[in-house]
Amino acid sequence: MRSPEVNQPIVFADQKLKKIFVMNSDRTGTVLPENLQLTDKQGNILEVPSNMSSGMTVLDVKGMKAGGYFLNVHSDVSDKTIRIVLF
Repeated sequence: MRSPEVNQPIVFADQKLKKIFVMNSDRTGTVLPENLQLTDKQGNILEVPSNMSSGMTVLDVKGMKAGGYFLNVHSDVSDKTIRIVLF
C-alpha cells in the first residue's frame, strides 16, 4: 500500500544570477522566507535578502563566498536540511 505523498521542498540554484530558488514539490504553494534558514558549516545563521516571486521564494546569495552551506526548511510536518554548494 502506498503512503500518501508528503509535500517536499525543491531547491535549485542559478550560479550566474547567484540566486537560490525554493518551492514545494506540488508546485501549488510556496515555502515562506521565515521558514527558511541558511547556515554555514559552523552552524552560523546567515542573513540573505529574500523575496517571493512566481510561486517560489528567491534567496539572493551574491554576497556569499564559494563553499558549502545548509538550507534548513521548516514546516508543520517535518524539517528538512538541504546541502548547497556555491561556486
